[in-house]
Amino acid sequence: AVVSTQSTGENSSEQGEDVRLEILFPNSITGAVIGTKGETIKELRTKTNTQILISHEVLFGSTDRSICVSGASTDIRECVRYLAAILHENPAKGNHVPFRVNSHIQMQRPGRIIHQG
Repeated sequence: AVVSTQSTGENSSEQGEDVRLEILFPNSITGAVIGTKGETIKELRTKTNTQILISHEVLFGSTDRSICVSGASTDIRECVRYLAAILHENPAKGNHVPFRVNSHIQMQRPGRIIHQG
Protein backbone atom coordinates (compact mmCIF):
# COMPACT_ATOMS: atom_id res chain seq x y z
CA ALA A 1 0.00 0.00 0.00
CA VAL A 2 1.24 3.45 -0.87
CA VAL A 3 1.15 5.73 2.14
CA SER A 4 2.15 9.05 0.65
CA THR A 5 4.04 10.80 -2.09
CA GLN A 6 5.72 14.15 -1.79
CA SER A 7 7.52 16.30 -4.32
CA THR A 8 10.81 17.72 -3.15
CA GLY A 9 10.46 20.63 -5.56
CA GLU A 10 13.74 19.73 -7.23
CA ASN A 11 14.13 18.74 -10.85
CA SER A 12 16.51 16.11 -12.07
CA SER A 13 16.46 17.12 -15.78
CA GLU A 14 15.47 14.16 -17.97
CA GLN A 15 14.73 11.91 -15.02
CA GLY A 16 11.71 13.93 -13.92
CA GLU A 17 10.87 15.67 -10.69
CA ASP A 18 12.37 14.31 -7.46
CA VAL A 19 9.76 12.71 -5.22
CA ARG A 20 9.45 10.70 -2.02
CA LEU A 21 7.22 7.63 -1.87
CA GLU A 22 6.25 5.70 1.26
CA ILE A 23 5.14 2.10 0.89
CA LEU A 24 3.87 -0.26 3.58
CA PHE A 25 5.28 -3.77 3.67
CA PRO A 26 4.53 -6.61 6.09
CA ASN A 27 7.29 -6.79 8.71
CA SER A 28 8.03 -10.41 7.75
CA ILE A 29 9.14 -9.30 4.26
CA THR A 30 11.52 -6.50 5.22
CA GLY A 31 14.32 -9.02 5.77
CA ALA A 32 14.06 -10.00 2.11
CA VAL A 33 14.26 -6.32 1.12
CA ILE A 34 17.35 -5.79 3.28
CA GLY A 35 19.03 -9.09 2.39
CA THR A 36 21.98 -10.79 4.03
CA LYS A 37 24.29 -8.13 5.49
CA GLY A 38 22.26 -5.48 3.64
CA GLU A 39 23.35 -6.67 0.21
CA THR A 40 19.88 -6.61 -1.41
CA ILE A 41 19.03 -3.07 -0.33
CA LYS A 42 22.51 -1.83 -1.32
CA GLU A 43 22.12 -3.38 -4.76
CA LEU A 44 18.62 -1.96 -5.11
CA ARG A 45 19.84 1.53 -4.20
CA THR A 46 22.66 1.29 -6.74
CA LYS A 47 20.60 -0.20 -9.58
CA THR A 48 17.76 2.30 -9.21
CA ASN A 49 19.73 5.37 -8.09
CA THR A 50 17.32 5.90 -5.17
CA GLN A 51 17.55 6.44 -1.44
CA ILE A 52 15.69 3.76 0.53
CA LEU A 53 14.90 3.97 4.24
CA ILE A 54 13.06 1.29 6.21
CA SER A 55 11.38 2.14 9.51
CA HIS A 56 12.88 0.40 12.53
CA GLU A 57 9.53 -0.44 14.09
CA VAL A 58 6.12 -1.55 12.89
CA LEU A 59 3.40 1.06 12.51
CA PHE A 60 0.99 1.44 15.43
CA GLY A 61 -1.54 -1.38 15.70
CA SER A 62 -0.17 -3.32 12.73
CA THR A 63 2.56 -5.64 11.52
CA ASP A 64 3.50 -3.22 8.69
CA ARG A 65 6.70 -1.24 8.32
CA SER A 66 7.23 1.83 6.19
CA ILE A 67 9.69 1.83 3.30
CA CYS A 68 10.52 5.33 2.06
CA VAL A 69 11.97 5.64 -1.46
CA SER A 70 13.36 8.99 -2.65
CA GLY A 71 14.72 10.03 -6.03
CA ALA A 72 13.68 10.92 -9.54
CA SER A 73 10.20 9.70 -10.43
CA THR A 74 11.51 7.40 -13.18
CA ASP A 75 14.02 5.83 -10.76
CA ILE A 76 11.33 5.33 -8.13
CA ARG A 77 9.16 3.49 -10.67
CA GLU A 78 12.03 1.10 -11.34
CA CYS A 79 12.62 0.62 -7.61
CA VAL A 80 8.92 -0.15 -7.04
CA ARG A 81 9.12 -2.85 -9.75
CA TYR A 82 12.00 -4.49 -7.87
CA LEU A 83 10.14 -4.21 -4.55
CA ALA A 84 7.03 -5.77 -6.12
CA ALA A 85 9.16 -8.69 -7.35
CA ILE A 86 10.57 -9.17 -3.84
CA LEU A 87 7.03 -9.10 -2.43
CA HIS A 88 5.87 -11.64 -5.02
CA GLU A 89 8.81 -13.99 -4.32
CA ASN A 90 8.50 -13.68 -0.52
CA PRO A 91 4.86 -13.79 0.59
CA ALA A 92 4.07 -12.48 4.07
CA LYS A 93 4.46 -15.03 6.86
CA GLY A 94 2.32 -15.37 9.94
CA ASN A 95 -0.66 -13.25 10.82
CA HIS A 96 -0.54 -9.97 8.86
CA VAL A 97 -2.31 -7.05 10.55
CA PRO A 98 -2.46 -4.16 8.04
CA PHE A 99 -2.05 -0.57 9.19
CA ARG A 100 -5.39 1.27 9.44
CA VAL A 101 -5.77 5.04 9.41
CA ASN A 102 -8.35 6.66 11.67
CA SER A 103 -10.95 8.49 9.62
CA HIS A 104 -10.28 11.82 11.42
CA ILE A 105 -6.63 11.69 10.29
CA GLN A 106 -7.70 11.04 6.69
CA MET A 107 -10.01 14.06 6.76
CA GLN A 108 -7.31 16.36 8.17
CA ARG A 109 -4.61 15.39 5.66
CA PRO A 110 -6.03 13.34 2.77
CA GLY A 111 -3.48 11.17 0.99
CA ARG A 112 -0.82 11.58 3.69
CA ILE A 113 0.11 9.79 6.86
CA ILE A 114 2.58 11.25 9.29
CA HIS A 115 4.40 8.73 11.43
CA GLN A 116 6.80 9.69 14.14
CA GLY A 117 8.89 6.82 15.34
